[in-house]
Amino acid sequence: MAETSPEEIFRQAVRHHQAGELEQARPLYDQVLIQRPDWVDALHWSAILEYRLGSPDAAVERLRRAISHDEQRVDSHYALGIILRNSGRAQEAVPVFIRALQLKPDHAEACNDLGIALASLNRFDEAIAIFRRALTIRADFGDALNNLGSALASAERYDEATAAFRQAIAMRPTDAVAYSNLGHSLWSVGKFDEALAACQRAIFLNPNYADGYNHLGLAQKDLGLVQQALVSFRKAVELRPGDVRLRDALIACTNYEAVDLPALAEEMRLWNQIHSAPLKSLIPTHDNDRDPDRRLRIGYVSSDFGVHVSEYFLDPLLKNHDHERFEIFVYAQVSQPDDSTQRFQKYADQWRITGNLDDPALADQIRQDKIDILVDLKLHTVGNRLLAMARKPAPVQVSWLGYPGTSGLDTIDWRLTDRFLEPQDGAPTVAAASAERPAYLPDCFWCYDPIVPEPHVNPLPAKTANFITFGSLNALIKVNNTTLDLWLATLSAVPNSRLLMLAPAVSARRRVTDKFRAAGIDQSRIEFVDRLPRPLYLRTYHRIDICLDTYPCSGHSTSCDALWMGVPIVTLVSPTVMGRATFSQLSNLNLQHLAAHRPEDFPTIAAKLAGDIPALAQLRETLRPRMTESPLMDGPRFARGVETAYRKIWQHWLQSPG
Repeated sequence: MAETSPEEIFRQAVRHHQAGELEQARPLYDQVLIQRPDWVDALHWSAILEYRLGSPDAAVERLRRAISHDEQRVDSHYALGIILRNSGRAQEAVPVFIRALQLKPDHAEACNDLGIALASLNRFDEAIAIFRRALTIRADFGDALNNLGSALASAERYDEATAAFRQAIAMRPTDAVAYSNLGHSLWSVGKFDEALAACQRAIFLNPNYADGYNHLGLAQKDLGLVQQALVSFRKAVELRPGDVRLRDALIACTNYEAVDLPALAEEMRLWNQIHSAPLKSLIPTHDNDRDPDRRLRIGYVSSDFGVHVSEYFLDPLLKNHDHERFEIFVYAQVSQPDDSTQRFQKYADQWRITGNLDDPALADQIRQDKIDILVDLKLHTVGNRLLAMARKPAPVQVSWLGYPGTSGLDTIDWRLTDRFLEPQDGAPTVAAASAERPAYLPDCFWCYDPIVPEPHVNPLPAKTANFITFGSLNALIKVNNTTLDLWLATLSAVPNSRLLMLAPAVSARRRVTDKFRAAGIDQSRIEFVDRLPRPLYLRTYHRIDICLDTYPCSGHSTSCDALWMGVPIVTLVSPTVMGRATFSQLSNLNLQHLAAHRPEDFPTIAAKLAGDIPALAQLRETLRPRMTESPLMDGPRFARGVETAYRKIWQHWLQSPG
């Protein structure tokens, strides 16, 4: 009987492949390639099969072999680009897609997928141009229009992004992706009610769309609907458990309501199990020079080296580092450099732009730079590079600034903290959720520099208004029912007082006024303000006599801003680190008496403060000088404290095996 030819075996393999019988097709493809190792069709289709069976490396190897035998084969270039990009190797994918387009300039799908790869590397201008090219090839290419909108949004060109998404919806009215993306774009510019409606429409159209739930959660949290947001984020994670962005959003939101530390610990454990554990085999042996006294290389990783609230705390540290004892590397994921970016660049000994580096490439760069201590500044907030930290490219890794608390990442060894956030007697603690050791700074977790000192501190508004104005300019995610109850009790304790609060959305304002009206507080006693540019935002404090803090997550940067503007803050000390930020700042100003340790003490402290107008006016006049003379604004002192912590951390590593 005649032996079956390679051609017939290949046809059998393709039949199984097309029928979805992948395991039956695999040995047939292998048999063909043993007999004809240079057969391009067999290499191409067996590569597609290997990718579908979860072997992307084998798929890449076979496609490269196919291309080596037929460099003109467009579909092999295109398939290779897709597999590389989907395997987290976007940088390698880009030239492959470009070659496919050189061979077939009207390949609209290759344009679209190249744009996706470029956008994932933060090369947004190039991505925008290539998406537009795809649309000139195929004007009805809805996916390219959606992706164009996303790239425009990432480049902070939100008006153009919104227009692109509305055009996509007009083209495909049942497109859940377009509605979800429209919601995200609207959320980005603070149009939370409109964002909520768009995301709800997306989920109506596709109840199993993970991004729709994620974007819905973002809108809900910024409307102050945190419990609803947590439900949405959990649904997104349930639908796509392998997406690190979705789990980051869930953890970040959980932090705002996290009184149940074991629940937070479980979310952290899952993050490690799903996203970090598979990378452990990539952790290198670190051979850094173990000289205890040499100049250490410190690396800072963040997407916030620009105009961002973090700059008011990064600046005092970076501009005061001792460059004779520490060589400062900055890994800046900055897509839109600005004046603040240029200022930060001057503080660095070595400046690395990382927006075009995926996580493996960023980890490689850090390893090549021989960083001794790598400092993550984002934790689970948007724009983090925790998947690079999971590869542990430096022997010692530290978290700081993104928020006080834990990353939960077991490859991060230490977190910077202070004794007010985490008393060393063990309570409260983040230990239940924490993999890092606490490294205590001598004074405070924060050191603040408003960068531009204006506006001035004005006289106490109550002296001319003849009533006390309480205020909160914290984000609505912190303004839950517990917080509103504290504020209600305070307004009741101080007759004729007013409340001025940040609430940019109509529905959020209605929620607050309905609650206050039900408690007997007239609507005329409440005033809302929108989000404002920083100079106007700071001037809003000219109208506030006393700030009321949020609970269980207190103000962080907003508390520093209020104190800088001469406005004292009444806080309720939380059992969580996130809720002790204002307490830490007040303690560094010797104003601990403004911190309540029981809910019933909160309105009492506020009423006492409001009841002595001369003392309140005097406090307003002296708060800014008190801040400038305190550890909260002593940049050199703060930098020395951080550097001392780095030396202790380094000594600890030197004493470890290896």
